Amino acid sequence: MKLSLRLKLVIFTFCVVLVVGGTISLYSTYQGRQGILTTFEKEYQKIAAMIAEIVTNEVYFLNLLSLRHRLENARVNPDIRYTYVTDMEGVVLADGTAENALRDQKLTDPLSIELLISNDWRSRIEGAILKIGGPILMADGSRIGYLHVGFSLDRAYQSIRDTIRTNLYLTVICLGIGAILAFMLSTRFSRPISSMVRASREIGEGKLHTRLLIERGDELGMLAKAINEMAANLEEDKAALQRKVVETRTLYEIGQEITAQVALEPTLHLIVERARELLQAEASLLALRQGESDTFAIQAYSGTVPEALAGVHFKPEEGLSRRVIMAGIPMRVNDYIHEYRESPFLEAAKEAGIRSAVAVPLKARGTVVGVLAVTSRAPHQFREED
Repeated sequence: MKLSLRLKLVIFTFCVVLVVGGTISLYSTYQGRQGILTTFEKEYQKIAAMIAEIVTNEVYFLNLLSLRHRLENARVNPDIRYTYVTDMEGVVLADGTAENALRDQKLTDPLSIELLISNDWRSRIEGAILKIGGPILMADGSRIGYLHVGFSLDRAYQSIRDTIRTNLYLTVICLGIGAILAFMLSTRFSRPISSMVRASREIGEGKLHTRLLIERGDELGMLAKAINEMAANLEEDKAALQRKVVETRTLYEIGQEITAQVALEPTLHLIVERARELLQAEASLLALRQGESDTFAIQAYSGTVPEALAGVHFKPEEGLSRRVIMAGIPMRVNDYIHEYRESPFLEAAKEAGIRSAVAVPLKARGTVVGVLAVTSRAPHQFREED
């Protein structure tokens, strides 16, 4: 099964959220559990120390009956499961019960043995019981016995369970938010990529007008801009290639016509017609030298040409034709009316609405024998390559 890019991003982002969120949740749960146990342990140590102070006199005077009552009263606290008082050898003096069943028994559990060689309070968790033991001290700091108290951890474990449940709910909520964010993030990245793939496919199929409407400031926006620029360049190259094809075909047709025709007039008309169509202009004129004289006559034209120019005979004077004939090179005019105000053909040019033009000399054996001009009513119509 092939996964889409969006689904891959969703899965990846969700896995990141799951790993990070799960790790944080587990760590916070562990820290919360340790914090709760530490809090309860400190609280229970204070209670045990207070009980030790209360029974000091009874232990010192060995008033076992009073000692038993005080230990029994201490068990009013619902968290206390047992209370023992031992002498300096670890032998039980009272266990806080009416039977006092542990009287004269020596405690051998690890906590009791540890207390005999320690001067501080000690604690140990066994199952659901927190065992706390410590010395019973006189006012001068001398030890006269030891107190053992067992506290139930039910309340602590219930608090831990509540904390875990709360963390679990928060984790589920965070995962839900993470899933939504993963979907939104994947959509934000996959949608423009899908658009780019679709646009690239269309451009590859020749639809060079395809453009991406993606406005972003990141790398995806830069990539979309690059694709649009590539499509625009390809479109321009295609248009230029098509123009070259049209130009080549036109020149080929003219060449074929020249070699096939015996009469000159049809060939001249074909040349001016094709030149006008090729450059998408309003008019095209072709003038040839008359014999050995300096007189030129318009032999063919295409498009809208005023009567003042059609069939006119002229000698090279001021104007575009003169400059082309004299220089023997192609020339371009962006605004004929402003650039050739002294031309004898100015009025005719105004009547024809000529604004821009391009003219080339027609040569035979190095001699200019004619002029081909293409004109337009729009200024700056022609390019250098025209």
